[in-house]
Amino acid sequence: MTKEAFKRRCESLKMSGDARKERFSKIKRKHKRGYVRKDGLIFWRYSYTYELTNFEKWVTESEFELLKFNTGKKNYIKSSLGKFGGKDEPTDKIIGLNEHDLSCYVKSLFEEGMTWKNRGNWEGKWNPKKPKWHLDHIMPLDAANTLEEAKMLWHYTNLRPMWGNENLAKSNRHCKKELAAFLKKRKAAMEK
Repeated sequence: MTKEAFKRRCESLKMSGDARKERFSKIKRKHKRGYVRKDGLIFWRYSYTYELTNFEKWVTESEFELLKFNTGKKNYIKSSLGKFGGKDEPTDKIIGLNEHDLSCYVKSLFEEGMTWKNRGNWEGKWNPKKPKWHLDHIMPLDAANTLEEAKMLWHYTNLRPMWGNENLAKSNRHCKKELAAFLKKRKAAMEK
C-alpha cells in the first residue's frame, strides 16, 4: 500500500458513515456494469465502501459472471418469496449453501457446453448457436402454497442447471406425490 493510499485509508476510517456517503454522492459515475477496461477487469458497481479504489469495484471475468449469478439468484428469491410475505432469513440459510459452495454445486451439474457465460434468460426463441441455461427448480416454485414450502423449494437439492428450451418445455408440471415426498424429506431434515 502506498503512502497516499494509507493516508486515504486512515482518513476514511476517521470519517463517519454519513460523511463517506455524502462524499460518495458527489463522485461522477462514468462506467456502467460490464464495462471492460484495458487491463481486462470488468466494472461491477460503485459503492461508498470502495473508497480506496475511487468507489469502484472492478472484478475479473469469472468473478463478474459469478456476481451476476448470485445477484440474480438473490433477486429471484426475494421476488418469489414476496408473494407469501417476504423472506426473514438470509439467502444462504434458505438455500442451504453459501454463494461459493452453491456455485461449485451448480458447476458440478453442468452438462457439456454449459458455462457461467451462457447462463441467462430466454430471448424469445431457441438459438442453437447461442444456447442459454437456466437455474431450474426440479419441483417448481408454483407448487408452493405457503412461505415455508417456498423456502423448502429453494433448497439446493431442488436446484439444477437446465438448458432454457428444456426448462420452458417442462414449465411448472410436477407430480404431487413427488412434491409431497420432497417437502416431507426437507421438513424432516430441518427438524434435525
